[in-house]
Amino acid sequence: MTIIASADGSALGNPGPAGWAWYIDPTSWRAGGWAHGTNNMGELTAVLDLLEQTRHRADEPLTVYCDSQYVINSITKWMPGWKKKGWKKRDGKPVMNVDIMKALDRELSGRTVHFEWVKGHAGHELNEAADERARAMATAYQAKKAPGDMPVGPGFRDDAGEEACEGSGEGAGGEARGAQSLTGTSPGPGRRPGSGGGAAGADTPPVSGTTGARPSSEAPENFAVPDEYEVLDRSDASEPDLFSELEALDRVGAGNGSAAGHGEAPDGSTAGAHPWPPHLVAEAVTRETAAVCAPAGPGTEALLHPRMLCVDARGRAGGAPDFAACSSPGATAGDVLLTALGADAYHLSYRLEGDTAVTRRSSVWVRQDQHNEMGPWLLRFHQATAED
Repeated sequence: MTIIASADGSALGNPGPAGWAWYIDPTSWRAGGWAHGTNNMGELTAVLDLLEQTRHRADEPLTVYCDSQYVINSITKWMPGWKKKGWKKRDGKPVMNVDIMKALDRELSGRTVHFEWVKGHAGHELNEAADERARAMATAYQAKKAPGDMPVGPGFRDDAGEEACEGSGEGAGGEARGAQSLTGTSPGPGRRPGSGGGAAGADTPPVSGTTGARPSSEAPENFAVPDEYEVLDRSDASEPDLFSELEALDRVGAGNGSAAGHGEAPDGSTAGAHPWPPHLVAEAVTRETAAVCAPAGPGTEALLHPRMLCVDARGRAGGAPDFAACSSPGATAGDVLLTALGADAYHLSYRLEGDTAVTRRSSVWVRQDQHNEMGPWLLRFHQATAED
């Protein structure tokens, strides 16, 4: 019988008080967290703990519903390449959350696991239940609740009501995943996961799979879905996580009823009623000025998409070789507006003040999956419009 579960993570402040949870039905779920962690740590650890808690049922297929493309892509697309390179990125730096990744790789060996992407906060019963429990753990850590008051859940339940994988509450890197793991919790009555009566009941069709992890064919490539307001994981700043960055932007915009949001101008003034986190705006502006406000050269050319389109202030269109007509060395950007266009693209508009002219600028930056890792941000479109 296929075990069907959902896994989710949450971080307040990201990094900050964090929680994770997996959920099968009301009698079979588990949650944990840390006083200081990230949303990506939570998402990955939820999957890892689910695998560990179902290890004794490894002969049964496992379907995991997940709203994080970071998790799905890491496990099903990028992990094999990282492993071949000694868990290093192309630049030789360590992979983010490497201890959790290695543990996931071990637990996935010999198992049939199918990852199904679901849209967060869209009414999917299992996803909503996991999200609620992960958020509750993050909130509990924020409130500094005692270990015995943490909502860790009953754990995985077999037909006999026995708790699976006793003593496996230690997380990757030796950190306790739950509040005192499941110490002090009583077994209680159990239910076979995926059987009638649970959230993944008889009306949920079994999902077949092949040995190892694989994503759903319905999951969109490189697309992250709004969930909750989370900012970039600064503890992993050596490799900015695309999904955290743009999920943060999408989430704030969705919460405000708009897909766009205002950031802080370089002079520190706030543009708009709902400013983006300053570091996200600063990173986008730094990238933009390196392309637009620096003298033409190899460094500038490396930031341009090979099929970019640029339109200068006179309305002349061209490609990457013509971008010099749009550059304005030494100019200063202000009135910045940052808009997420998905997990692999964003739009930046701003006012550029140079020595001889003032223009309004509009840019679209994109990032693509390349050889098991996300490639660099590249300028795909840029337009300059003269300001009257």
